[in-house]
Amino acid sequence: MKTKIIIVLFAALFLYGCPGGMDSGTGISLSNNSIVVNQGSTVVVNITIGTAPYSVSTGNSSIATASISGSTVRVVGVSPGNTIIGVTGGNGSAAYISVAVVGSSDPDAAFKADAALRFEGAGGATIRESDATHLFYADKGGLFSSTKNKVGYATRSGSVYYFVEWTGDASVGSKSSPSLRTQGGTSSLYSLDVVQYKDGKLWIKYKQTSGSAEGRVVQNW
Repeated sequence: MKTKIIIVLFAALFLYGCPGGMDSGTGISLSNNSIVVNQGSTVVVNITIGTAPYSVSTGNSSIATASISGSTVRVVGVSPGNTIIGVTGGNGSAAYISVAVVGSSDPDAAFKADAALRFEGAGGATIRESDATHLFYADKGGLFSSTKNKVGYATRSGSVYYFVEWTGDASVGSKSSPSLRTQGGTSSLYSLDVVQYKDGKLWIKYKQTSGSAEGRVVQNW
């Protein structure tokens, strides 16, 4: 009878992993293998034992996303629900984080939780600073001989560019006289709102018309 109990316990450890997020067969240990994340917030999980370099994957990116820097995993809650984040080591070992995302009353919570520099939405395909084909700009008056504040991007040749502009400071709130400037000319925007100013970055939402898709910007300031 004792032998059967030992076999069952060993099988449970093999299938479900050791306490603290370590799978006895994989060699990765996590500071936490079950987390609750508020929608739009970030929770950090540290890899305490394992073989670098590490990579992460998510079972459902519409519920939560994950990124890794060194041995630190950052999980961002996108929408309410449950999913699994996988962490893989350089030697093929793996461990898993069970994630439960709970709702938030802030409709911009997920947008504000992602600090990656980018233009997304109304201007077409998402443009990221890291794509190596565009340069990002932030101007507090002067570029294009205009006193407006502006953020934007341009191709490295400068032949194609896209800037949103406004009058006034960069504090959180709706901005006056918003406009869109491209290589084809300048036009008025229906709205432009700074929804967050944090750690030297601006989070901006804008619309070209009342019925158009919403554009979003995260840019250094």
